[in-house]
Amino acid sequence: MLATLDISSAKDDEGEVINFIPEFTSGLTRHPTTFPCSISARSHFRPELLDVL
Repeated sequence: MLATLDISSAKDDEGEVINFIPEFTSGLTRHPTTFPCSISARSHFRPELLDVL
């Protein structure tokens, strides 16, 4: 999926990047908590590939 998507910082209504402080779960393994981001297809050919995944 990473080959077909652009993942970047989320932007607010004025187009400014939303800054945030990364937070992680606690425990034996740590995972990031939910964070704001923007996910979009890299090109018009790639959305078809997402249907296969």
